[in-house]
Amino acid sequence: MGNNRKNIAVIGTGFLGRVIADQATSLCGGVVSTYNQNKFFDSSIKFDFFKDNIAEILGGKKIDVVIIAAKIEFMEDKEILEGAMRKFLEYCEGKRLVYLSSDGIFDGEKGGCMQKVIFRPPGLFMEIIWPCVKS
Repeated sequence: MGNNRKNIAVIGTGFLGRVIADQATSLCGGVVSTYNQNKFFDSSIKFDFFKDNIAEILGGKKIDVVIIAAKIEFMEDKEILEGAMRKFLEYCEGKRLVYLSSDGIFDGEKGGCMQKVIFRPPGLFMEIIWPCVKS
């Protein structure tokens, strides 16, 4: 039986991306992670979703799955967002693409989601997710 383990790229190693990249290291064939502000892994590659070209950043590495865990949903300039997304999606053609973000669940009224602060959003979401966050 051959090795079916996939090579993944984790775009953004903040709150969620850092955990995904860490766990994927033992489960996948290879993991490439990127960061924009905080470098958590020595091997992470600096990448700005809105300024850099992911094809150039990953430099020909064989990637099967791309996981975006970067804060991109709050970009207010539609032209910049669309251009960056178009360039990124061109690279992802033929690859499995997963997008997730913890920033999307907070309203941002008190500022950004700081890595060391535990936020507890109210309501049904909190009832479902909190047991998973604590374990």
